[in-house]
Amino acid sequence: MAISQVGFLFLNFIFVVVKIQNDNMKVSSKTIYGLQFLIRLTIDGTSNWVQLKEIVEKEHISEKYLESIVSRLKNSGLLQVKRGAHGGYKLAHPPNQITLKQIMGIIEGTGLAQDIETASAEMSTTVRQISVDAIKRVDKQFNTLLGAITLQDLANDAIQQMNSFNFMI
Repeated sequence: MAISQVGFLFLNFIFVVVKIQNDNMKVSSKTIYGLQFLIRLTIDGTSNWVQLKEIVEKEHISEKYLESIVSRLKNSGLLQVKRGAHGGYKLAHPPNQITLKQIMGIIEGTGLAQDIETASAEMSTTVRQISVDAIKRVDKQFNTLLGAITLQDLANDAIQQMNSFNFMI
């Protein structure tokens, strides 16, 4: 199965972010597909309602899997939905106001530091506390990085990459 240009660009982006943070860190397919959906929606849906089926076809994503991800995004207030033959999805906020941190928080849930905090309450030793503090510092830096990248940034990068692909063909 061929990967779309937006998907290719995003996978490269995620690889760079994850590689910088920790060789063992993983990003779920839910996050990757959710971002593919949102980037494509930003590119194609600036003035039109975009149907899920259009994005599924362009991005080669399972419709059922994407529906579960889109449901989370919709319930969070990130998306507007219009039912009917001419309906579809639109962003509820300008893409330059939606950060990667927000998106990943909606799709993935709690952050690393919150999970560590819960676990550390059970066993409190000095060494454990130092370990927890280190994880919190990494989490803070990671969240700062994710908060600085907007959906519009990703869409602009995708458009630029698609234009360079089209130019080379």
